[in-house]
Amino acid sequence: MTPNAYNDLAGWLADVEATTSPSGFHGQIAGLWSRMRELPEDLALDEVDRGSAAWADLLDFAQQVKQALDDTDCSFAPLLPPDSAPLSRRAEALAEWSEGLLFGLGAGGALERTAVSEEIQELMRDLAEICKVAVDDDEEDGEEAYAEIVEYLKVAAQTLYVEFHPQAG
Repeated sequence: MTPNAYNDLAGWLADVEATTSPSGFHGQIAGLWSRMRELPEDLALDEVDRGSAAWADLLDFAQQVKQALDDTDCSFAPLLPPDSAPLSRRAEALAEWSEGLLFGLGAGGALERTAVSEEIQELMRDLAEICKVAVDDDEEDGEEAYAEIVEYLKVAAQTLYVEFHPQAG
């Protein structure tokens, strides 16, 4: 992903009239890739303008997400607002990303509790809790907590991808 990926994605989503945030969409695509070999034609977006020039950019972006998930160097990271954004906005984006990831996982079909490991069940419970995260801009430990959650989400996404979408080979 490029340094401007968040802003580019925000523009493309606006161009196709999507209501999801860039972070939510990125999480959603990661979740979809974790459960599917091919993405749905509409990328699980409701009522968007697929005739827009930006639609091709979104399709390309979705492929880049898969490449990052497949990267053996674990380069995948949640797409979040830049560090210059207020902490409260970045924390809100963490929640949106987690919500998108859970949505994408669910869009891949129902999960039987007995079909997934305890580790994955715990991860999904953690993601549900992160969906509720909120931080004040003046919170002393906020930046540290934010950084820890971002790192956790990196590992969580890779773990889910490997669990549900084992690598060929």
